Amino acid sequence: MCGVDVFNARNEDGRPCYLAFYYYRICGNGLYPGDLTFGDRIVVDTLVCDSGRLSVFTAHRIRRDDGSPDTPFDPVELHGSPRPGCLYVENLNVWLTRSEESSNVGLIRAAPVGFDQRALAPLTEAYSPRALCARARDGGAFPDPAPGPWLPVSAGHTREQEVDAVHDVNGVGLLYFASFFSLAESAVLRQWRERGLDARSYLDLCLLDARICYLGNADVDTTLAVSATVRRSAARARHERCDVSVRDQATGRTIAVAAFEHLLPLPQQRPRP
Repeated sequence: MCGVDVFNARNEDGRPCYLAFYYYRICGNGLYPGDLTFGDRIVVDTLVCDSGRLSVFTAHRIRRDDGSPDTPFDPVELHGSPRPGCLYVENLNVWLTRSEESSNVGLIRAAPVGFDQRALAPLTEAYSPRALCARARDGGAFPDPAPGPWLPVSAGHTREQEVDAVHDVNGVGLLYFASFFSLAESAVLRQWRERGLDARSYLDLCLLDARICYLGNADVDTTLAVSATVRRSAARARHERCDVSVRDQATGRTIAVAAFEHLLPLPQQRPRP
């Protein structure tokens, strides 16, 4: 990628460099994560851009392989005019290295030798998720989506959980990016159950939008405090949002923030926006 083997990348000091997730989002416009199953044929269009500051922005447009014509895919569509019947995935990846060899705390930006993203089209600042992530970092949660207001559904919930060396750590000893999603979605499910609802009905939720910003990492056996708060939209019926934060319990350091927007099902029906 851009002149570098991402699995063997090292900086000028010889330290390993990792192309790490910083921001991830999935959202749909008539096609949602629960709509696809084994055997479905899909078409995936991919957009890769230079996001500056040692980072790469990637977006995917996913649609059913139904013979519909191909159309150009660009950031304008992604953020302004999504194509009907499509699912979108976007992520911002940044190059990181450890500041201390044996610790996952204090990761720093560092480009590997040979990395050159100049061949990629530059991403316009208006379409970059950096400003959104900065607001999430400073506020401890993603900004409220429009329209509002969002009203509390239940009291917030916090659960302590240790980083599991078996389930949560990748091959280089970092807390695996997918583990953050597991932590966050488990918190959403706990909030759902605390309202007297079961797991079967949770699976019937339609996920409209999910995003997560990775602000740090954690060492094995670190105790994490995972907090979740659910609110409902006063302007849109059956729309709920759950905000999740993941912090180091001992230091209070925020490691990740996430937000999930769901459409509640109608009785005996699969939900649709």
